[in-house]
Amino acid sequence: MEKTTYVLEKNKLKEVIDLYKEAVEDYEFKLKKLPDLYKFDVNLLSNFTTQYKNKINVFKKSMMKPYFARIDFKANDENSKNEFYIGKVGLYDENNKIVTLDWRSPMASIYYDSNVGKTSYLAPEGKIEGELFLKRQYDISDGVLNSFQDVDTVSNDEILKPYLGVSADNRLKNIVATIQSEQNKIIRKKINNNLIIQG
Repeated sequence: MEKTTYVLEKNKLKEVIDLYKEAVEDYEFKLKKLPDLYKFDVNLLSNFTTQYKNKINVFKKSMMKPYFARIDFKANDENSKNEFYIGKVGLYDENNKIVTLDWRSPMASIYYDSNVGKTSYLAPEGKIEGELFLKRQYDISDGVLNSFQDVDTVSNDEILKPYLGVSADNRLKNIVATIQSEQNKIIRKKINNNLIIQG
């Protein structure tokens, strides 16, 4: 792990955690304002209250481990590559720029299915082609960057190794970080089709 890269990644983690804190504060502020905004509509008040409380809860749970991977991707119709940090929860900043990409999003499938080089993914608007420049995995706990590795050069066993030594509860919590290409394809299948998985 190069020291300069480690410092950059450590600073990025702090920046992302701060953005999660801001998101929590923003939703808490909005939650306090709801009774005044919807005092004549109990149903809307109830719906927004539930929605905001859920957002606050999800962001608080994800805050100290906001992502587990990163991809650097450039779509063919773009001028430069972009860094995308992948986590269990997606977060956008106030300018609607991606802070963390939800692991279930179409673009995140690049992390699970592609190697560095030319690649594509299927988005709602069609096939997006481009180039993957970096695929990186992180070990983060309690807001601290323990380590990271570029995973394009290692086997799936190497990707799994950090997760196999932890307790069963933690393994289940981190399962989205260990999904392999074949599993990802199955997860992303349309749910209205029957599928039998053996093994």
